[in-house]
Amino acid sequence: MRSFNILALTSPGICDAAVAIAASRAGARGILDLEYTTDWQAAQQALLRLSQYARGAYGVKVGRASTEIVAELLANLPEQFERLEWVVLAGGNHDRLASWCEAFQARQIHVLLEATSVADMELGRQLGVDGLVLKGNEAGGRIGAETAFVLLQRFNENYASDEGRPEAWVQGGIGAILWTLPPTSCASSAWQSTRPGVSRAISSSRFSIARRAARAS
Repeated sequence: MRSFNILALTSPGICDAAVAIAASRAGARGILDLEYTTDWQAAQQALLRLSQYARGAYGVKVGRASTEIVAELLANLPEQFERLEWVVLAGGNHDRLASWCEAFQARQIHVLLEATSVADMELGRQLGVDGLVLKGNEAGGRIGAETAFVLLQRFNENYASDEGRPEAWVQGGIGAILWTLPPTSCASSAWQSTRPGVSRAISSSRFSIARRAARAS
């Protein structure tokens, strides 16, 4: 049986942990998307709800405007959010990125970097992140010029002979792209394995809502 390793993101800009809670209870990794959230009080309430009701570990996604939220998270780890295990750093390079990465890793938090280009992959290598989210131009928010499928090939090329290559998840690519992937692909919101026998995917609440709406129509 194949092992599926799915990150399930909540909708950005809305501090609602419901999708992340449900994902964690289904065996996926629930991620609360705080990339476009600047209200720490709202973020804290969503995180506390996620911490209370999630089954097992969970994660958060932050962006370049998340200075206050990152500061509060670091100040309250591990006491308030002891099961926080993953942080996705989005928004590209900025002057606080390296210090954030170092601070989270010092607290035993796994850091994933959102990569929309080969340059972002190289940045992840320089930072020593634990994983990459390869975000194709089919996805929403900050994107690059290339599709998820092409980014996956870039990743395999750049880490072909690198024994320390990080884990990688693919975000984007709904529909025809699935037919171009090898048999290890997983037919949901994107997605191929980067290592034999393991499929890694990003699923968003927006995709789930769209799929339910299509079924109802």
